[in-house]
Amino acid sequence: MTTDGRQFPRDDRPVRRRGRPTKIRNGAFTGVIIMLSVVAAVVFGISVFFKVNHITVRGNSVYDVQTVLDASGISQGDNLLSVSPAKVAARIEALLPYVEHVRISRVLPDTIVLEITESDMIFSVQSQTGETWLMNARGKMLEAVTEEKAAQYPMILGFAVIAPTPGEEASASSPESLNAALSLLEAIDGTGLADKIAKVDAGKSYDLTLWYEEQFEIRLGTVQELEYKIKYLQAVLKELKEHQTGTIDLTFQDEKVAKFVPW
Repeated sequence: MTTDGRQFPRDDRPVRRRGRPTKIRNGAFTGVIIMLSVVAAVVFGISVFFKVNHITVRGNSVYDVQTVLDASGISQGDNLLSVSPAKVAARIEALLPYVEHVRISRVLPDTIVLEITESDMIFSVQSQTGETWLMNARGKMLEAVTEEKAAQYPMILGFAVIAPTPGEEASASSPESLNAALSLLEAIDGTGLADKIAKVDAGKSYDLTLWYEEQFEIRLGTVQELEYKIKYLQAVLKELKEHQTGTIDLTFQDEKVAKFVPW
């Protein structure tokens, strides 16, 4: 009630107390500081304790260890956990053509292991300029070589490679013949036959022919059912005697039966 007798309604609303939000803000700020401190400690620990001190190279024969290390781009003192396996593998495979695959693993606290897989099926091919080049079973060009060195590897006939570059995929005057040859090499891979092959003729992609040393001429026809034909060939070779020579026909022109014609 006022001095003049008037009455006003009572305000029963609770009185808000100030000061508590400040405490909440202070607590949140403290939490952020603690979190940042933990992150900084982790980053510092990684940079100090996880440095590359040892690099192990396995599986290499064409290239020596130092050549692989140089190609990897990894150096002692690098951060172990920041090394990108994909980038390192791509770099090695690009700079070292004979390397087909690289597996990279980290061994805590300070070791990187590079496991190298090199081309084991290598063939010689002719370029359009008359040079002799080596190519792996995937069609990657390796290097230009002398005729003497080329003689150590099976020869692929029927096409010439165009402007070959080490580490790059082959481009050929006859793409159909190149693709047919690569399909054949893929079918042969892992069978053990590659060590016995002397020549592959892919000049006619529908009439693939290979020579098993100087003992057998093997006619495979088209690329259809190549895996089956190669398995069939392995069975036929087991049945033939060492002194026998001739043509093994797996073209299946008349029926799905192999034919052997002695010379």
